Order: sequence, then structure tokens, then C-alpha cells
Amino acid sequence: MKKGKPIIIIIAVIIAAIFLLNLFLNYYGDWLWFNNMHYGSVFNTMLFSRIYSFIVFFLIFAVFFSLNIRRAYKNGHATRNLLPLRDDDPRKFIQTIYHGKAVFWLWGVATLFFSIILSTSAVSHWNDFLQFIHASSFGVKEPVFGKDASFYVFKLPVYRYAVSQYYSIVIITAIGVLVSYYIDSAISLIDNKFSVPKKVKNHLFRLLGFFALGVSASWLLKLYGNLYSSQGPAYGPSYMTVHAQIPADWTIFVMSLVITVLLFLMPLLKKVKLLLYATGVWLLILVGFVWIYPGIVEQYEVKPTE
Repeated sequence: MKKGKPIIIIIAVIIAAIFLLNLFLNYYGDWLWFNNMHYGSVFNTMLFSRIYSFIVFFLIFAVFFSLNIRRAYKNGHATRNLLPLRDDDPRKFIQTIYHGKAVFWLWGVATLFFSIILSTSAVSHWNDFLQFIHASSFGVKEPVFGKDASFYVFKLPVYRYAVSQYYSIVIITAIGVLVSYYIDSAISLIDNKFSVPKKVKNHLFRLLGFFALGVSASWLLKLYGNLYSSQGPAYGPSYMTVHAQIPADWTIFVMSLVITVLLFLMPLLKKVKLLLYATGVWLLILVGFVWIYPGIVEQYEVKPTE
């Protein structure tokens, strides 16, 4: 490991140098042009907005991912190297190097890789973030939710992007945690039954809670998206949208929040059946109230007197 360390450092330096050189080539020409046109302050605003966007999303993912991986590695200590593995099981080879500094380097590289990918995506939305921060009122409120029109122009796009990024963060983290538990044999199949230690189970419930929180946020944003509906005779919310679809979306949003709370409280409640019942109710609301009911209203109440 010590002999290979200088090589790793050299490779990392070369990659960083190529990345920085590429950034320089991309922005230096623009910087010269903006300064020549006496708009240097505009270019600086654009540049620093991109940098801040990168840093914020980089830190959010890196902190969330690393904390959960650290927790997974700590929880997996109880089962690490305990179960006998077959010779063809890939974990048998991984476990020979999965200790000490090798663990830090493995997950450190994974954290850096995914942090850069997600934060690079955020850079392209720098203008949306600026509009969100410096949003101003239009002085015109829509009649359904009472929101100023500026909300839909400046804020809703950022909320939608944030939720999509949130999903990516939670899903990638969950995959990383499951890989960690797989290596440590923390989740195993014994006598056709899954064996999951208590700490591992609680950790997975929390991750499901974070995912359910994202689902709740998605349904909340979908409520405002109903104002862009094209299902009626004209573009915008129709009778069916206002009197059927929006109440249904409110209901599924509230039920999603209930499930989110149950998942976070599951380590204390210890009632999986209650969670299963709540999930069943959520599915019934989704199919019966969100998908079917608006169609019935459209077919039998709107169309006859459209």
C-alpha cells in the first residue's frame, strides 16, 4: 500500500490538473470578452454563482453520503467476517482488503466521484438559483392557491430541481449503504428467512423515511403543477382539476407525510404492521382517489354539461 501511494497521488494530481486546465480554457476567453465589453461584473456574477452552486450541492451530498456510509460500516462490525463464504463469493476477496485505510480510500473515492457528478449538474442551473434568491413579486395572484405569479416563474423550477437532486442523493446513498451491508454480511438469508440486525434495520427504515420525504415533496409540487393542466377544454385548471384532482393530490400528500413520520419513528414504535396498513391505504388512495376519481368526475359530471 505504501509503495502504491505515490502513484495514487500522482494520478490524482494529473486528473485535478486536467480538470482545472479544462475549466481555465472554457472560461478564460469569456472573461476576456466580458471585460473588453466592460461587463466584467456580469461575468463575475455568473462565475461565482456557478462556483457556489457546485460547492453547496457537493457538500450536501458528501456529508449525507459519508455519514450514512460511516453508520453502515459501524453497524456491520458485528457480522463482519463471521459468516463462512463460498470460494466463488466475491465478498471473500473483498473482505481481505476491506479494513483499515482501504475502507477510507474506497468510500472516499466513491464520495468524491458522485459528489462531483451531482454538483456539476447543479452548475447548469445557476441562473435559476439567482432568480430564486432575487425573486420579485408580479403583483398578480392566481385564484386556486393564492400564489403570486412570480412563484411559478422563479421558485417552482428550483423546487422541482431540488427534489430531483434529493432523490438522486438518497438513492445513491441507499445503494452505497446496501453494498456496505452486503460486504459485511449484515443482511443474510438463513433458512429461507432474512436475518437483519436491529441497528441495520433501523438504519434502513431511516433511509426509507428520507425517500418517503422526497415522495411527499413530489406530491406537493404536483399540486402546483395542476395549474399547467391540459386535460380540460382550455389550458390551465379545469373544473375536474379544481374539484377532483387537487383534493386527491392533497390527500395523497398528507398520507405520504404520515408514512414518512411512521418510517422515522419505526425504531421507537416497532410496529411494522402499522406501516404496512398505512402503505396499503396510500395505494388505495393513489388508485381510487388520484387515478380513477378525477376520470369519473370528468366523464359523468363535466362532459354532459361541458
